[in-house]
Amino acid sequence: MRRVTYRMFPAVMLVCLLLMTGCSKFLEEQSQDEVRPSSVEDLIALMAGEAYPYNNTFLPVLSLLTDDVQCNGGQNQTEYLAVTVKGKSAFSWSKNMFEELVLPTGLAATGAVNVWATLYQKIAGCNTVIEYTGKVQGSAATRNYLKGEALCMRAYYYLMLVNLFGKPYNAEGIDPEQSPGVPLKLTMSVNDALFARNSVAEVYRQIETDLKEGAALMENNPQPVNVYKFTPLQPMPCFPGCTSTRKNGMMSSLMPIK
Repeated sequence: MRRVTYRMFPAVMLVCLLLMTGCSKFLEEQSQDEVRPSSVEDLIALMAGEAYPYNNTFLPVLSLLTDDVQCNGGQNQTEYLAVTVKGKSAFSWSKNMFEELVLPTGLAATGAVNVWATLYQKIAGCNTVIEYTGKVQGSAATRNYLKGEALCMRAYYYLMLVNLFGKPYNAEGIDPEQSPGVPLKLTMSVNDALFARNSVAEVYRQIETDLKEGAALMENNPQPVNVYKFTPLQPMPCFPGCTSTRKNGMMSSLMPIK
């Protein structure tokens, strides 16, 4: 009986080790939010759906906070009155503006009001494209061009974010190296960490870095383009736009993406 036990012991141990290895792989934590494209076609689809602002309305109430829009009241017209009521909390600078805008009497659209979340979702799409361009199968020129597009779109989104949530670059008494800007999330990794805000100066430096690298990648790897996507010519107007927002603290010079 002892001989049988001794002979079976190595086999039992081997089975246990195999089971433990299999279980450890099965239990290995993987983010369910990370996308794993395998081809350049996957990246093109990902870029269109997750990086470009298709079907997204950014800053729908921004103009209502400025002097560019004048309210003339409802003028006894039902449709005009409805629009006036929906935008009232914005153009009146209500202290509870965001809470009121998501009510049925406001815009009733959390996504349209929470531009912070919307823009960071698009940045996450850009980060995924950027990281996977060197991993997927397909033409090297197409992959490099896509990376250039994603870098420029990421710069565009950060330019909007730092203008909305950071203080003007050259405001009186403000040191851009110390003034809080927005968090720079430059990788596709997903975790529950709370990211610290980078300084306004750091954000602008990253914007310029992304624009320069993205422009070079698109210029050196030409691809068929259309009016709905970034082209090699578009990053250059962003440079003076970026400089203008530093000097004037305004977003009016931002290049629109159709």
